[in-house]
Amino acid sequence: MPVGDDPNVLVAQVSAGTVRIQAHADRFYLSTEIPNRSVFETTRSRGSHFRDASPTVVRANRPMRIGLTLQTDEDAAAVRSGVAREFQTGDTEFDQLIYLDTPCEDQSLRDVLNEAVRAAVLSLVALRTSEMLLRHLFIDDDKGRLLIEWTRPAGRHSIHDHWSPLTPDEARSMLDAFARLARDLPPIVSTGRRPWMDPQRRIVRVAQVLMLAGLFLTAFFVCRPLNSAKLERSFFVTFGAVALGTAAILMGLTWRFLRGRSNSVDTRQLAVAVAFWLSVEIGLWVAFLTQ
Repeated sequence: MPVGDDPNVLVAQVSAGTVRIQAHADRFYLSTEIPNRSVFETTRSRGSHFRDASPTVVRANRPMRIGLTLQTDEDAAAVRSGVAREFQTGDTEFDQLIYLDTPCEDQSLRDVLNEAVRAAVLSLVALRTSEMLLRHLFIDDDKGRLLIEWTRPAGRHSIHDHWSPLTPDEARSMLDAFARLARDLPPIVSTGRRPWMDPQRRIVRVAQVLMLAGLFLTAFFVCRPLNSAKLERSFFVTFGAVALGTAAILMGLTWRFLRGRSNSVDTRQLAVAVAFWLSVEIGLWVAFLTQ
């Protein structure tokens, strides 16, 4: 059934409830809402979203932000080196194929990713056609949804290339596998507390804001006067020494402390970019004030 005037958005009724289907040039999404329950609600009735699912109730800070992707060699190497830490379910096939990126505590993950859910995820991963390949799967994303993102296989990412219609069998298999996953998810009961935030990513975000503010201040108060000034050799020596020294300190802190979480590799990449520009800004300010 179409939604509004947008032909790229449809809704479908399946055994697990209402599924929203959305297509873009090179992305294809399936999503359904996960009921936002409170700790004060009873668990006798689970609603149409989760009929016949496991009775285990998961109490967690919502949204849980459980991200699942196909594990790459880089993911495995980051875990082996100790840079990243990934929760292991104990299911060898699942753990070797899927990479988990989430701030959730282990016990909540253990309850959510039960045997039935893992089997449903693996069945979705196995659904590969000429038109689609699983890219990301999110359980309880920022909008409280179960969301699956499909993408085109390599070589089919032109923005001018539209999705070809799936065959009825392919469409049914895709919806059935998605419905199975939604049905097998245990009920997630909100604790009422704020969702858990990664402290490492939060620190880097604060540094990013400071870096962006510093770029404007440096451009206005340092770079503008320098355009009309005659720069001495000492200015460049001071700038280079301070910038390199600051970069060395910030990089050392990045490598020492940004580790041990599932998203540590991405956080490090962001931190390196922030550290570079902060080092440039500090070097310019010191050189400018001491010339």
